[in-house]
Amino acid sequence: MTPIWTKDEIKANIDDCVKGLKLLAATSLQSYTIGDKSFTRASIAELRKLLDFWRNELAVLEAIEGGKSNIQKIRTRFID
Repeated sequence: MTPIWTKDEIKANIDDCVKGLKLLAATSLQSYTIGDKSFTRASIAELRKLLDFWRNELAVLEAIEGGKSNIQKIRTRFID
């Protein structure tokens, strides 16, 4: 099975999530307006969910690389 992301891409996404969580923890600013455009930051819950996703993807990739994957092939057979 070929992974969708490389380990470096996954680690970069994990780092981005951690940076985002630190930024949200450091400031209470959740939304802001520049000119006539309004922007809303991600919530801590959304970033935690995304961080969990990327950590799981890293665990799966490392399991595949280590030969410990529990991913199995599924064979489908259609009967007439």
